[in-house]
Amino acid sequence: MKDHEIELADRSIIKALGCGTIQLEFKNIVLTFSNTLYIPSLATNLISMTTFLRTHHIIKLLNKDKFEVIDRDMKQIVTGSLASGNVTLYYTPKVLSASAIPEYILTLHQAAGHPSFEYFRKMFPKRNIPQFYCITCSTCKMTKSPFSGNFPQAARKLEFLHMDLCGPI
Repeated sequence: MKDHEIELADRSIIKALGCGTIQLEFKNIVLTFSNTLYIPSLATNLISMTTFLRTHHIIKLLNKDKFEVIDRDMKQIVTGSLASGNVTLYYTPKVLSASAIPEYILTLHQAAGHPSFEYFRKMFPKRNIPQFYCITCSTCKMTKSPFSGNFPQAARKLEFLHMDLCGPI
């Protein structure tokens, strides 16, 4: 592979160290992109919109800030945002297993003040309540980890972001 140089918006130049084929797993399809550049100095992945066009996909503008990518069979592959002048794909990692919990169970759990599963079943003994996961309960049970005060140095742009935040992250 001959060296590829990419010019960024701030006029800086970065180099691609490799070229190959990747597969992205979206909700309805696995897309294969060839001639994909490996650029280790980037902290995020970039996909050119022309890549979708070259693979015979349609980019449909939904409103001024949102779009969707559609395949040849007119099935939605992925949605995205054009907010702040940046193209962002809404990508959900593939779920290996999942089970559906009726919405009313989570609503009852929330209305009851997020009791433990045992107490929740005692509150509604005539209902068949399956085991479920409550993100709020899980978040509230997190404990604070000791803070070392030592920060690693960033080797590339956007590798580390430091913010003052309270609560679970």
